[in-house]
Amino acid sequence: MSNGLFYKDEYLFHITHIKNLPAILKKGILCKNQLSVERIGYVDVADSDIQQVRAHKCIPGTEYTLHDCVPLFFGARPPMLLALKARGILQEEIVYIVVDWNIIKQPTTWFTDGNARSIRTTEFFQGISHIDKIDCDAVDAYYWSDKGDDFKRKKQAEVLKLNKVSLDEIAGFIVYNNIAKEKVTEILNSQQVRNKDVVVGGGFYY
Repeated sequence: MSNGLFYKDEYLFHITHIKNLPAILKKGILCKNQLSVERIGYVDVADSDIQQVRAHKCIPGTEYTLHDCVPLFFGARPPMLLALKARGILQEEIVYIVVDWNIIKQPTTWFTDGNARSIRTTEFFQGISHIDKIDCDAVDAYYWSDKGDDFKRKKQAEVLKLNKVSLDEIAGFIVYNNIAKEKVTEILNSQQVRNKDVVVGGGFYY
């Protein structure tokens, strides 16, 4: 039975701090390297040790590193979000950006069958014909911590979009509660962005 965390053929998810939304609404979701090039400040909630590895890991067959791409998840409630909570970052401050599934079909997009940082076990793919490589049960799992390291790796299957995800490719936002919804709605209104839904999805959080 589906847990409603995986929306195949519909949506992908990117998580970010709410304070990053104004810049995203102006520029789209930029990869880490592009943020550096454009000297755009942002609230970085990522683990620094993990990011050191990702900064130097290349997508097989290319010269692009993971930091040349915007990372998205196939399923909600990624282990990263639980790690943020453990570090004291309020779930209310984290926003899901809901992205159009069809970016997978673009020639500048790759996807993985697990955490892209896992050097020995994760495989990279291009093209929707390989989507069966994704473990749907893992990415849709509500609980995963008691299922072993490989299940956790598969839960973190990623889509990697080169350089940026444009505002047109963003379908809307999912937030923790009504307080966060009010804040995001206010940010959208201040940027005169009218066509993006903001939905409270407490079940997407820990």
